[in-house]
Amino acid sequence: MNTPDTEITSKGIIVIQSLNEDDKKTGDELHDDVLRYKKYLDKDTFVELYNVSTVDEFIKRIKLIEDSMTVGTIFTLHLETHGNENGIYLSSGEYVSWKLFFDIIRPINIKMCNLLILTMAMCKGGEILSYIKPEKRAPYLAFIASHRNITQDEVARGFGAFYREYTDQLDINKGINALNLEIDGKSPKKNTFWCFTSKEVFDLTFNPDRDPTNFQLIVKTKYEEHIANGQRHYTLEMVEENIRKIFKETSDKYRNHYCFIDILEK
Repeated sequence: MNTPDTEITSKGIIVIQSLNEDDKKTGDELHDDVLRYKKYLDKDTFVELYNVSTVDEFIKRIKLIEDSMTVGTIFTLHLETHGNENGIYLSSGEYVSWKLFFDIIRPINIKMCNLLILTMAMCKGGEILSYIKPEKRAPYLAFIASHRNITQDEVARGFGAFYREYTDQLDINKGINALNLEIDGKSPKKNTFWCFTSKEVFDLTFNPDRDPTNFQLIVKTKYEEHIANGQRHYTLEMVEENIRKIFKETSDKYRNHYCFIDILEK
């Protein structure tokens, strides 16, 4: 496993593609037009492209990638698939739930000591925000995704621009800027793609004031559960206080472990 003082000896981009028969093969195009040249420009860079169809194939490929990792190797995992709120949709018609996805990539991120970057070239890849397991290690350092549906043309143009500027984590801001400039143009009202770190996701998830409207809905739902169970001594104020306490206790207990702070910031 990499440690904070491990020398990075190789870095790469691994593309997993699972698209329908009539889809434009944007992963192949990205590899042939942009990515394959990176390994010639930098001898320590590698590029791999894999096609999968079923959930079983997806899991096996991720496991093979994990098993082949050596100390000092880091990479970006790029997904060329379909997606929605449920997870990653494959050409077989099956989907990989966010829970399953995190379970199979978490060992890779642990081996990298929290250096795994995910790029989600799919519709609504931003729904990855909907699932978190705070008591476990983060499954990624950061991800790049969109909340809206995106076209094949946007994927092809956008990620071509991204990878022309992106080689490793130090280039991520340049890559994101190029991606959004290609899709949205200059000075857009709202960027199509954005990047979140696992630390930012954790803090947003357990901040009750991030989305006051949604938080009050959580409070109201829990209050109604208490009333339905005959616990009529509860008030909305009591329920809100309890939930805020749970959020804080969860953050205090798990944040350092989840975000690798206990390893990286000793």
